[in-house]
Amino acid sequence: MMQYIEAQVEYAKEEAIVSTLRTQLASQQSCIHQDSHSLRWKSAELAEELKDLSLDVQKCLSEVIALHEFCSLIEHEHPNKGFSLDSMDDLEFLVSIAWNLGLMFCDCQVSYAFPKR
Repeated sequence: MMQYIEAQVEYAKEEAIVSTLRTQLASQQSCIHQDSHSLRWKSAELAEELKDLSLDVQKCLSEVIALHEFCSLIEHEHPNKGFSLDSMDDLEFLVSIAWNLGLMFCDCQVSYAFPKR
């Protein structure tokens, strides 16, 4: 009879351990589900931000290309004026002309394309 009681006690201990492990497992699964949901949400946010940044880069590149074409046109049409695409002062002057003529394609600052010396 004593062995039976000891076996029942051992069984109860093991059941308590198994029950505790099940509770811990359920808690961890809940955390994993929440983390997975948060990561999917964050991934969607980052994808949207990356898309917006890509569009901004494309707009800025269009602006730089247009500005370079404008500067080349000025240099070609007025070769005796002494404008040079290699001169930062001349570039800044031409940029201001282009800006005043409304030739810029986006809200990007020209300083990104032609940083100060």
